[in-house]
Amino acid sequence: MPVSLHDTLFISAVQFKNREIIITKKILDYNTFIINLDETLEELDEVVLDNRTLITAKKLGLPGADVKLLDIDERAYDTATNWSPSDTVFSIDPILNYLLGNTAKYKARAMRNKRYKAGQFLYKNYLDSTFVKELKIPEHRVQEFVLYCEQDEDFDAFSKQTSEIIIKAFLK
Repeated sequence: MPVSLHDTLFISAVQFKNREIIITKKILDYNTFIINLDETLEELDEVVLDNRTLITAKKLGLPGADVKLLDIDERAYDTATNWSPSDTVFSIDPILNYLLGNTAKYKARAMRNKRYKAGQFLYKNYLDSTFVKELKIPEHRVQEFVLYCEQDEDFDAFSKQTSEIIIKAFLK
């Protein structure tokens, strides 16, 4: 982590006590500086939940709660195309990945996984009601049908739909 003399690092995490470190000349002289954190346990007197209470990391104010988690292929594609992982570092990964042909491969993998996840969502949510009863697809062939749907050129746009009418029309 790049730092300068007299910078202040403030480290906080739910499971650790907050720690503040002021960067001194001695710290800068080290090539590596290890920061030990002390664990903490927060005990609550009482927590009351009812069926209307939705607790999220964001509502609790946890750090990084609004960060979108990427799967391994999305991370590989992001790394292959991200020119500046931080404000002070320039990455040559995009150049190397482009020259080696990895960028297109990572993008294709990320798109394939995205389609697969959307297909699995369909499979889980429409197995009995639509595939078997309405479309008369034998249950042991539904997975094949979902894979067939994933190959349709309109599948990406369709997979973002929330309307049951549009979803069923596409499947038909």
